[in-house]
Amino acid sequence: NITVEGPSTTSAGQQQVFEVVATDVYGNRVGSENISVTVPTGIVGAENTVTTDESGIARFRLTGELAGDYEIQFSDESGAFTGTANLTVDPDSDGLSGGDGGTVSAVTPPKAAAGQTGVIELNVTDQFGNLLSNETVIVATTDGLGGLVTSTATTSNSSGVAKFEFSETSAGDYEVAFADDTFGDATNLPGESIRGTVTVTVSNDPAGVSGGTGGEITITTTQVSYDRGRIAVTATDQYGNPVVGETLGFFVLTGDAGVAVTL
Repeated sequence: NITVEGPSTTSAGQQQVFEVVATDVYGNRVGSENISVTVPTGIVGAENTVTTDESGIARFRLTGELAGDYEIQFSDESGAFTGTANLTVDPDSDGLSGGDGGTVSAVTPPKAAAGQTGVIELNVTDQFGNLLSNETVIVATTDGLGGLVTSTATTSNSSGVAKFEFSETSAGDYEVAFADDTFGDATNLPGESIRGTVTVTVSNDPAGVSGGTGGEITITTTQVSYDRGRIAVTATDQYGNPVVGETLGFFVLTGDAGVAVTL
């Protein structure tokens, strides 16, 4: 017979020892028996097969990496006798700031139009990719993105997601870095607590020039020769961001008549 003794719960990354006891039909412990283990995906075993010692015990070192509930199977060489261990793996107990490689990353690429409030949603995970709830996430650098202030902190929700809001009027891409709750600790090396960088994209005002929100058209004239000139027309939104795809019209005046032309 085979019986298994070991923990029922563990944290991701922590190695646990399972003792498999081999006995004969009379309950006597049996040494020199080869015992094998079958581990599911998410569990890593240091040994595949272990021989029982003189006390009839084979010891297996197993490490859970992916959070979840697992059934681990042990068997003798013949496969006639088996034993089972049930193990629940929780996310890394060290969390984001445990120095084991926890990260933050964008749920989806954050985007917003100029002047609108946007949301940055971050997945907060341990070193194995397990989502972490109730973890402190801090804005480390903003790259000038409006509405975000360095050292602003929030906490990940029960789904392991942390959220920050921003509002920016200048179109462009912004690289925003996030850190764990050791950010600002003088004992850390620069960047040691940084857990992820996210690119935030701000586009021009979707109302464009014709949205009634203060868009502008700027005309610049340049004389090319004594009888020729060049007219440059620039369309911008209310914040001065160039607007592509705007329909522009102007009048060509000839004497008392005017001809409308659309660009």
